[in-house]
Amino acid sequence: FGSESDSALEAAGYSSECKYPVFVLLTLGHTPLSKIITGATGDQFSHASISFTPTLDPLYSFGTKKLDSNGRELGFLIDKPNSHLWGDIPCSYSVYVTFVNKENYEKMKERLNYFVKNKDKLKYDFSGLVRIFFNIKSTTEKKWFCSRFVAEILSQGKDMEKDASLYRPDTLKGISNACLMIQGDNIQQYNADEAKKAFER
Repeated sequence: FGSESDSALEAAGYSSECKYPVFVLLTLGHTPLSKIITGATGDQFSHASISFTPTLDPLYSFGTKKLDSNGRELGFLIDKPNSHLWGDIPCSYSVYVTFVNKENYEKMKERLNYFVKNKDKLKYDFSGLVRIFFNIKSTTEKKWFCSRFVAEILSQGKDMEKDASLYRPDTLKGISNACLMIQGDNIQQYNADEAKKAFER
């Protein structure tokens, strides 16, 4: 937030009651799927993740789970900024922060636990990406894509303007009381110490 940290914190919804931060990480990937998303939408970002710590470790999302001899596997992902899963090409990023009260914070974490407990059963929802363009909601609990998942977690503690399945990564920038905290050209070089300074009052 720099020298204007107090006003930025207020813009992110910070108050004596709403003092629990939630972080949304938006990145521009270089996978074929990422290129399809940005090519079709013209958006700045192709992927969204959520975290409850300024270090962004752990990060939660839906995307590439692992790289092995069989290639890429897509599904529920628990990751961190310096993971090799981001690939060799630098991924530009922006981190947004919003503050909620304790009750809503716990609701978000409780909803997240559903995904953590069922991580091996949940799949990536390619059809959901297509549905967005036709403004058709996705309702399945077994298949998810990154921005729907992030919006779903946020919806447990914030008023969202539309159904979680209708959010693209880029449109998450427009949620209420979300403030840009830090941005850069390479998520693998994310500086957690710099991010933490934003919360020094």
